[in-house]
Amino acid sequence: MGNTYEYYLENILNSFDGALGLASLWYLHFDLSSLTSAVGDAAGIVNSKESGSWGSRPETMNEVYHNPDMFTGCAFARQVTVPNETLGVAGRGLEYGGYMAPLTLENRASQQGFQVTFMETQASFVDHIIRPWLIKVGYMGLVARGEDSVRCRTVYVNYLARTGSNSRLQVRKTFKFDNVVPAVVNGFTNSQTEEGLSYTTVNFLYDKYSVY
Repeated sequence: MGNTYEYYLENILNSFDGALGLASLWYLHFDLSSLTSAVGDAAGIVNSKESGSWGSRPETMNEVYHNPDMFTGCAFARQVTVPNETLGVAGRGLEYGGYMAPLTLENRASQQGFQVTFMETQASFVDHIIRPWLIKVGYMGLVARGEDSVRCRTVYVNYLARTGSNSRLQVRKTFKFDNVVPAVVNGFTNSQTEEGLSYTTVNFLYDKYSVY
């Protein structure tokens, strides 16, 4: 009988495919080519519709959080929850005594959004970028509008892997969401009874997603 411990350690855990993934090794980024158009002057549009006084912080997106030649990212995304997949099934046919009717497929559940929890910063990425973007979507709808599209073309959630000592982390899988818009910006509570970081959860919707 072989040494199962050595096999498990060397052939499974020590291989790239069998190594355990760590929940903290991931990052999020948005496709810049459409996000700038999607967000645009969202605060200005809201002001024109509601006669409000929404402020805007374009540098929040344009100078702080991204490499302007590649992508827009948010370094303050604390947590992400990708959608689940569910099939509806039910028994169909005669049921009597101990007999159980065979299962048949009803449908695949409607798409679920993905959630991102952002840490609050002094520039307030959520309230100066995401919140007016959501309201802009509400006024303009989800119909393609060329350069004035309200959708972010692509959002990527990249999961990383360690590949050995003194080696860089590598992308092991990516969730790719297409034509993304924010649908829910959760409220937040401030309190003087205790101190700590402030978080806001945003639910995003999309046309389709894939994993590679």
